[in-house]
This record gives sequence, structure tokens and C-alpha cells, in this order.
Amino acid sequence: GGTVSIGVVSGFRVVGGSDYVQFSAPISPGNSGGPVVDRDGHVMAVATAKLIGDGAEALGFGIPVQTACAVLVACSKVTI
Repeated sequence: GGTVSIGVVSGFRVVGGSDYVQFSAPISPGNSGGPVVDRDGHVMAVATAKLIGDGAEALGFGIPVQTACAVLVACSKVTI
């Protein structure tokens, strides 16, 4: 536990109408839901997926934290 990987935010993408942050830090199965932080430790995205394919290496994607927080606020208003 308690490890850190270094990467670069390399783009902001829209896929299927949803916003994503593209980054180069390694992401593995089980990393989804983990924070993607900037150099000051501020969460900027929630790790979601990586692109796997010929010629594609170190392409991770995360949901921007603003999007994740907006969904959580909407979800917190739902009563069960």
C-alpha cells in the first residue's frame, strides 16, 4: 500500500459525450476509483480506464473531479 506513480496529464477528451482526463501514469486493474492528483496533491480526476491496443502505451483515463462531485451531490439527494 501507499505507492505513487508519476505521469503527465496529456489531454482532455470527450468520449461518448462524457469528459475525461487523459494521463500517462500506469493504471492497472483495481486502480479504478483511485485519485489522480496534481503536483500539489489536489485531486483532479478519478481513475477509470486505460486504453489497450497496438501502439498505445500508458494511456489512462479519469473522470474529472468536478464531474464526479456533481454526480455524487445528485446521488446524495436520492432517498431510499
